[in-house]
Amino acid sequence: DDLKISDYNSENIVNMGWVDPQNLRRLMCACDVFIQPGLHSVLFEQGILAGLAEILLDTEHNRFLMKNGNGILVSRNDEIGGAMQELIDNPEKLKEMKEKALEFAKGNLLYSETLKNIFTVVKTDKQQS
Repeated sequence: DDLKISDYNSENIVNMGWVDPQNLRRLMCACDVFIQPGLHSVLFEQGILAGLAEILLDTEHNRFLMKNGNGILVSRNDEIGGAMQELIDNPEKLKEMKEKALEFAKGNLLYSETLKNIFTVVKTDKQQS
């Protein structure tokens, strides 16, 4: 039998399906973990900016996003359940991952920080010219 989205719904786990952008931020702020079985989406970065631990597929880009331990990488989608259980069984680990997500976001995903780095490089290049 094929699994249905409703098979994953419980008191604590709700598969929301497609959510419009206006409600996405509100929902992310109410969550602890962002789980995405796809290869890449800007939602990965938005989840980190919201301070969520993440469970993502192990890809080169996702290894960068998880480089400071703010989530769990899985090789296959059928490993997601085990990763979820790991976080359920280890609430301190989940809390630490959420803190690390915000640290990663501040250092890598904020446009203000990116612009500072760009301006520093441009300023340095001009001084060397």
